[in-house]
Order: sequence, then C-alpha cells, then structure tokens
Amino acid sequence: MSFSDIIKNSVIESYGSIDIGVPQILISLAVALLISVYIFFCYRFMTRRTFYSKTFNLSLIALCLITTAIILTIQSSLVVSLGMVGALSIVRFRTAIKELMV
Repeated sequence: MSFSDIIKNSVIESYGSIDIGVPQILISLAVALLISVYIFFCYRFMTRRTFYSKTFNLSLIALCLITTAIILTIQSSLVVSLGMVGALSIVRFRTAIKELMV
C-alpha cells in the first residue's frame, strides 16, 4: 500500500461510519440553544445601555443554532462539507456587509 492509499482509506472509513439519529440532533440543538441563551444574557447584562443592540443579541442565538445545524449536516459527508465550504466562502466574499439603520 502506498501513502495515498492509506490516506484515502482512512478518510473513507472515518466519514463512512458516522450515523446520527434524531435524538442526537435534538440534543445538539438543545445544548446549542442553552449556550446561546447564556450568551444572550451575558451580553445583555455586561454591555452598557448605549451600546446594547437587541437585534444583534437575538442574531447571536440564531447564529448559534444555524451553525449547529450546518455542522450536523456536513459532518456525515466529505463531499457535502467541501461543497459547503466553497459555497460559504463565495457568499462571504461577494456580500457587502452593511448595518441597516432601524
């Protein structure tokens, strides 16, 4: 066996044996929700009144749950994970980030 065959076999074995059920997904999302609510309250109580942004604080919770869902989705397939990384990098570099005035 060559070095490249060993690498191919280890990648295929490590990604082929992952099986995630509904209970594991719900537990992961619940833990992510608990952590994001903790971050929500920490940000709410630690920031000054002039710098506090409720929309930013709520987006922290959404960001945590979305990130957890994406990680759960792409961890079972190497091809999907590489495609997701490529798609997200295109979105990141093409989107102009501007804060909306509400």
